[in-house]
Amino acid sequence: MAEFNLTYYKDEDRYSDGNIEEVMLDMAKRGISYEELPREDVSFPIIYHFSAMRENILNWYPFKEDASILDIGAGCGAITGLLCRRAKKVVVAELSKRRASINYERNKQYENLCIMVGNLNDMEFTEKFDYVVLNGVLEYAMSFTEGDTPYETFLENMGRFLKEDGRFLIAIENRLGLKYFAGAPEDHTDRYFLGLENYPGVDSVRTFSKKELKELLERSGFPCTKFYYPYPDYKFPKEIFTDETLAANGFGKPYRSLDGKRIPLFNESEAAHSLAAEGVADIFSNSFLVEAGRVEKKTAEEILYVKSSSERRKEFQILTKIVRRDGERKIRKEPLCAEAQPHVRRMIENGAVRYGTDYENLPAKEADGALEYAFVEGRTMFDQIQALADRGDTEGIVRLLREFRETCFANQFETEEYADGKFLELFGSAGKAGRCACVRPANLDLICDNVYLEKDRRLVIDYEWIFDTAVPTDFIMWRLLNDLYTKLPQLHKLFAKKTLMDIFGISREDEDIYRKWSLYFVYRYVGADPLDKYAKPEIDFSLERVYQYYHKESPVECKLYYDTGKGFNEEEILPQTLTLKNNRFRIAFDLKQIKNIKKLRWDPMEERCWCIIDRVQSNCAVRLVPLGNFRQEDNCVIFPQDDPNFAVEVFDAGEVETLIIEGRCARLTGAEMPEQVRAVPEKAPARLAKKLSAKRRPAGQKAPALRMPKIQPDGIRNQLKKVKRAAYKIPGLCKVSGHVDMFSFEKHVLCMGGWVFDHRYKMRNPRIVYYDQHKKAAERSFHMVYRYDVAAALQNPDASMSGFEAKIRIFSPRDIRVFMEYDTPDGTKRYPIGVVKGSKSLPADSEVEISEIVEAEQLGDLQFLKEKKLTDTFEIPRKVKETTVDIIIPVYNGYDYLDTLFASLRRTEMPYRLLIVNDCSPDERVLPYLKDYVNGHPEAVLLNNEKNVGFVRSVNRALKRAEHHVVLLNTDVEVPAYWLERLMLPIICDKKVATTTPFTNSGTICSFPKFCENNDLFENMPLWMIDQAFAQIVPSYPVMPTGVGFCMGMNLNVIKKIGFLDAKTFGKGYGEENDWCRRAADAGYHNVQADNLFVYHKHGGSFLSEEKKALLEKNSQALLAKHPDYNQVVSSYCCKDPMSKTRRLAMLKLLNLNIDAKAIVAFDHNLGGGATAYLETKRKEALQSGCRFIIVRFTGMYLVEYSYKQYQIQFVSENLKDVWAVIGRVDEIWINELVTVPKLYDLMEELLRRKEMNGAKMRMLFHDYYAICPAINLVDENGAYCGAAGAGRCNECLARHEQNAYLEYESAEKWRANWERFLKGCEEVRVFSGASQKLLEKVYPTLDNIRLVPHKPHVMLPLHKTGKTGKTLNIGFVGAMDYKKGLQVVQRLAAEIKKQKCDIRLCLIGYTGDEGENKIFKETGKYRREQLPRLVLENDIDLFFIPAVWPETFSYTTSEIMAMNMPLAVFDIGAPAERVKDYARGAVLPLGASPAEILESLKALAKRCGIFEQPVKRRKVLFLMELESYATRYRIEHFREQLAVAGYASDCLELEKDLKVDLKGYSSVVLYRLTDIAFTEKLAAQARALSVPVYYDIDDLVFDYDKISYLEFLKGRDYQNFRQMTQQVHRCMELSDGFITSTETLAEELRAEFPEKPVTVRRNVCSMEMQILSAEAYENRTEEGEIVRIGYFSGSHTHDRDFAVVEELLVEIMQKYPNVHLVMGGVFDTVRFDSYQERITKLPFMDWQKLPEAIANTDINLMPLEDTRFHACKSENKWMEAALVHVPSILSANEEMRRVIKDGEDGILCADEQQWREGLTRLIEDGELRRTIAENAHRTVLERYTTDGTGRAAIKLVLGYQQHMDRSEKND
Repeated sequence: MAEFNLTYYKDEDRYSDGNIEEVMLDMAKRGISYEELPREDVSFPIIYHFSAMRENILNWYPFKEDASILDIGAGCGAITGLLCRRAKKVVVAELSKRRASINYERNKQYENLCIMVGNLNDMEFTEKFDYVVLNGVLEYAMSFTEGDTPYETFLENMGRFLKEDGRFLIAIENRLGLKYFAGAPEDHTDRYFLGLENYPGVDSVRTFSKKELKELLERSGFPCTKFYYPYPDYKFPKEIFTDETLAANGFGKPYRSLDGKRIPLFNESEAAHSLAAEGVADIFSNSFLVEAGRVEKKTAEEILYVKSSSERRKEFQILTKIVRRDGERKIRKEPLCAEAQPHVRRMIENGAVRYGTDYENLPAKEADGALEYAFVEGRTMFDQIQALADRGDTEGIVRLLREFRETCFANQFETEEYADGKFLELFGSAGKAGRCACVRPANLDLICDNVYLEKDRRLVIDYEWIFDTAVPTDFIMWRLLNDLYTKLPQLHKLFAKKTLMDIFGISREDEDIYRKWSLYFVYRYVGADPLDKYAKPEIDFSLERVYQYYHKESPVECKLYYDTGKGFNEEEILPQTLTLKNNRFRIAFDLKQIKNIKKLRWDPMEERCWCIIDRVQSNCAVRLVPLGNFRQEDNCVIFPQDDPNFAVEVFDAGEVETLIIEGRCARLTGAEMPEQVRAVPEKAPARLAKKLSAKRRPAGQKAPALRMPKIQPDGIRNQLKKVKRAAYKIPGLCKVSGHVDMFSFEKHVLCMGGWVFDHRYKMRNPRIVYYDQHKKAAERSFHMVYRYDVAAALQNPDASMSGFEAKIRIFSPRDIRVFMEYDTPDGTKRYPIGVVKGSKSLPADSEVEISEIVEAEQLGDLQFLKEKKLTDTFEIPRKVKETTVDIIIPVYNGYDYLDTLFASLRRTEMPYRLLIVNDCSPDERVLPYLKDYVNGHPEAVLLNNEKNVGFVRSVNRALKRAEHHVVLLNTDVEVPAYWLERLMLPIICDKKVATTTPFTNSGTICSFPKFCENNDLFENMPLWMIDQAFAQIVPSYPVMPTGVGFCMGMNLNVIKKIGFLDAKTFGKGYGEENDWCRRAADAGYHNVQADNLFVYHKHGGSFLSEEKKALLEKNSQALLAKHPDYNQVVSSYCCKDPMSKTRRLAMLKLLNLNIDAKAIVAFDHNLGGGATAYLETKRKEALQSGCRFIIVRFTGMYLVEYSYKQYQIQFVSENLKDVWAVIGRVDEIWINELVTVPKLYDLMEELLRRKEMNGAKMRMLFHDYYAICPAINLVDENGAYCGAAGAGRCNECLARHEQNAYLEYESAEKWRANWERFLKGCEEVRVFSGASQKLLEKVYPTLDNIRLVPHKPHVMLPLHKTGKTGKTLNIGFVGAMDYKKGLQVVQRLAAEIKKQKCDIRLCLIGYTGDEGENKIFKETGKYRREQLPRLVLENDIDLFFIPAVWPETFSYTTSEIMAMNMPLAVFDIGAPAERVKDYARGAVLPLGASPAEILESLKALAKRCGIFEQPVKRRKVLFLMELESYATRYRIEHFREQLAVAGYASDCLELEKDLKVDLKGYSSVVLYRLTDIAFTEKLAAQARALSVPVYYDIDDLVFDYDKISYLEFLKGRDYQNFRQMTQQVHRCMELSDGFITSTETLAEELRAEFPEKPVTVRRNVCSMEMQILSAEAYENRTEEGEIVRIGYFSGSHTHDRDFAVVEELLVEIMQKYPNVHLVMGGVFDTVRFDSYQERITKLPFMDWQKLPEAIANTDINLMPLEDTRFHACKSENKWMEAALVHVPSILSANEEMRRVIKDGEDGILCADEQQWREGLTRLIEDGELRRTIAENAHRTVLERYTTDGTGRAAIKLVLGYQQHMDRSEKND
């Protein structure tokens, strides 16, 4: 065991890589490498410290036998293990204890190792060493060695530890390393060119040039030096050179960067070759390894060169050395480890191999276990080709290569059977069909460098890779040619690579195969370069672009002027250098030392410019306002003359201590606005644009919806004719124009949209009204949709706001009629929208429930917002400024808040009197503080209560003294500048206003950002910044049901009229202001919101929390007693939420200030499909990484979706100019699709300008071929693939092409010229397949920014079909099929099948839109991807065919079908063919194949895959259910899926009136919860007659009411008829032949109730759809750091008693653990959690498909159940759903849960409150326990709870294989 010595450690680690060292320590303890970590967790420090390549620096060095080594600064032990294996004794000295600990854990097995922690300068040793190793240490000597010459001192001190003939081994970077010239940052400081500049101002670290290092060693007493040159550097060396071999052995091979910090200023590799040729490579070597000593070293053998292969698999790891012995050079190949010894022996044996006519391997011999052969001098074939290339002799090159091929491969032979086992082991797959010429044995390294052409013989050296297996000759030749092109750049100028390949018969397809073979051999067989996968791209940079940006990036001088009373002058300035990078800047000013500042002004530069201010930060509220001659274009200020400047607006300039300004800026090149800021002119629809833009939205309507139906004016006119005719036929209806474009009702959700317009009247207060017969059931608002098409058709601009849209949830047993109603001077008018049919599944006496479904956060139309809702200045009338106000502050404790409160009060210009009421605060600090304050402020009056009288009486005492309008202010409040003006303006200017309340973070109906919740300050922004966003919004002063008393303005006249607060009723407080506001409303006054003001409410300074809780319930009841309609009024206001748009607008403005979060703007179409699905995936990824993500789509208007964290905002705009202005600064622009946008050429230019203006990067995502052809898919006018034809052919085609997506293309030449310019302006053009890349390169060969990034396949499950339901061969297709997807191919194939009378059917999982019927072809309709496996089974599909006739750029469906393990055929074009050709169950068909040929190929594929050998299973089951519910999914759908997986068919019918059922052909019938006795009796009689058994499936204890009558939820109105229902269930069960149930407990009840009938348990399982959704949810989950999220998802009030089991405990847990958050799905009363609202997430009812995502974003799942027999019969569904997303569950330990859950293994069971407390505590505190339980549960679910292979007993039962079941049989 190694020794770990802390004697010299001083409890201080002087350097560290940070927290990553904890990760490395854990790795060392666990004995794992970085390759075992997830790739995203592998950082550069981990690679640096743990890479085996680090040993290459010394693994070749000839240490003495029995050597002793001192390794100084060994760090984490990168080479310690090597030294221990090579030396007798190793002592390690390390300053850092943590690094030393890592080293110890990695190498503690070595008994010859001693690790000493501390400063080596303090250490003493009793013996001296043969070697002292300084591996990356010498450069730091000045940081731990004192004196004027720290490096000499350090080396001298270290020399004390060396024996007289000992040696230093020093590895260090070269200060003049070539990589630093080429753009790598200095290794120790990350500063570019620092070492080249000789480290100015750096006193902690430095490296040396060769000359400096040699002189340093001589001065330190070590004159005898030998330099080695590790390449690429000493950290990860692959080769070691000496002075002799630098020029001769290929110094300077390319290498990749692992840290991503390199700026590629030039090609380092080519420069290295040049330097080597000039003989100066040693001066510019990136690193040195120096051997230094006091005396000369004499050796029998001199090492000249080393190449290490330590990155390979162990069995191939060797050292290649060039050595000199007795004046003769030799080549040695030595095994690096024991595993590589057989490999070296094989190489020695290979020396006898000969090739062709006269080629032979250089003879080798064995020497000490190594291969050794003579060093060959002479000209290689590479040298000869290089000479020919330099002369331009192409014929000579071809002649030489042909001669080599003919002679070297003279023994080749033709064969088809070369791909034996060894071949597959080497190359992975054969891949190439047909006969080909091969050689055997085969030397894979027959490259030109390894072939010497001499007069008398031809020698081959380096024959490491010779194999006794047949290998195609062309493959070896391809490797030779490929190597030539890599090493001889001049060859590209003589031959195109393809030309030389063609000469030797190597096709492009061959190259693709050979490339795969070669990659497999290198990376999979040999295992070379494992670090490559961790390489990071270099910084995207080119000197050409620098030249282009020169003027933009040059620094300019800016000035901040401060006026101390002398006016602005040149003496009082703070000058700063404004550095523009990509037009961006950040400038900071420190004003702390400047006193008496009156005003501030900022001059960005002295030249004319444009400027956009993105963010201003300060310690107080500031705003920049442009001055002088300027022009404002949205957020861009253009200064057309010199000396631009901004006033720094601030309430008190003397408060400003710091000022940070961030934005974008550039010089103007002319008097006009620069090209960058010119927006593309865009017109509003039709000629009404100007009028339309001036119209105001009616007050009663919500913000505009976010899409514009594509209805043309002609269509509108036709609608008008029909509507006018219909209007005359409807009595009582006005003759109003309108049309309902959409009216659909499904699963209780009504979606409707259209337009209504009255020509005669202004439509006031429009709303949608719902009638239950003649009674109004509900009235709901709607989203207004701008309809410019209607306005154009009617020639009336008012009609632009006629559109409506709504999404409503309706539960009603009766029909509901829907109308648009509005008010006119002649009364209420209405327009019929539609009728919603009543639901038969609801009891006839059920109450009607109608509620609005809130969709994504919609903001509205930008044009309206800009004109009506936004302002730069808000003028305060003089009347307001001159009005005195009384501010009442009741004080009870809250001492810590008082400083902030009183400091902020003065931020107003209004006169005020301050009435402070101290309610006998027990905090002894409060009263003295208040007295001191009042003494210093004459406007303040202190009223001190001798005893505590409570809040209400304290306020009333001050109200009695009030002489002016009043502000009631809490102590825990901070107010912004000009707060009083904005708060009191409505009261002063409108006598009918009783109260005003501002926005706040915590103020119920005035809360921001979350309505009616307690919030923290938005994104931790300062108060003034949030308030500025509100101050720029034009106030609408909406009427509220009540004010909120934390900061409430009160009208003095109203106080006099209705009196003070009701102290008698409300005592010490809570509810008093609500009562007063309702009294004011009853008296005819209004309570309004000051919606242009935000006040910070810290929430907690006025009352003790326990006191408030005690008052809460009592005073709430008192308030309702006085105002019975209070809750209804407040609820109605909350439903309408009139301030939602204002909150979103403020939120949008504030989010734009968060420029630290990267902003990505993505342009997309609105057509859906794979491109949009890809973008949605990327959006989620970007949001998870903290980015802002904005999607822009054109839908007649521009629809914008703005997302960040949990915030989502949507808005629309007529033009992009407004969009750019409102979304702020952009970092990246993504082009996902531009298919639908108008004025495309202008838009592309605009995007390039915006990219430059924002300093952004642009990425083109190549989903289709729109950038090549406006017809998008490279399918010509005849429906045939065109192969990206030339421009001439395109012009012919486009003129006749019906699918041309852009008619204004003008010509193919212009189209491609514009796109080429645009694509070149992108930083990246991302393609998703090699096929797409080839087509793009064909059309745009000069593009150098193409990057291939294949899509990540969607989650999909493999299918294991065990049989068929019929003999028919079913061929499947997937998706929306049209002409380009191969619709005509399918139609012709169907005709061929009919012609041949084949028993084959075609099934499309998707749709065509073709209404024609075909017995051979059917389609299932639209589907969701996760439904695909089930649909495949239900339709008994045997194989798939993707008949696309265009070269798809990726094809998700290809991946999905392959993932399902289904046979698949495709045409030989595009991305599908790329992947299917290597798919074992795939077939690639020629594109031009005839229908008959296609049919034969598909039958051959079916035969090859064994389809015809599958057994046919004809038994079939019928399921009958009364109504669809949540449980039918588990009990019917999943049972049917289990049958389908087993190969059996089934049908399912929902019980309807007069339903006729024919049971012929069915093996059995399964009834689920049927209650219709008459129907069941008839069905049972028919079944008996046909001998078809009837089984009743039941999953709840609902057949005996007396057993469950005690349940609390049965008292609800929804369960009034439940007793009768249970009786009906019981009777239907009596008519059945047996039962299928979900749990053993319920089975026991059934057996007791029906002892004569069999009972089978089929536990609930998860469907394939659930598995897919859950896997994706887990993959996309968000991590919350230290936060632990507890989830409860049982959902409705029927589970209130379940939740009550843990409710009080959860309150306790929330109090104990501040990091615990609660996620609650469904409807809950959360009053018990009021104190923790900011840590509670409430989710609405959701479709089950969304549930996995919700659960996945929790850490613990709760499943409490009441302790009753009813609940003991329940299934473990919630546990299973959580386990699917890897979330552990804690459950009630009832009888059933104990049967299925292993306590402490795959769940935690709790029998009482203490067990719940202990279980939750363990899960919260132990993350590893959570992971263990979650993974165990997940494993259990996948093994026992899927539809694959489970439910066998029930399946046997219903199929008739098991008529009488053993009662004890369980789910299997």
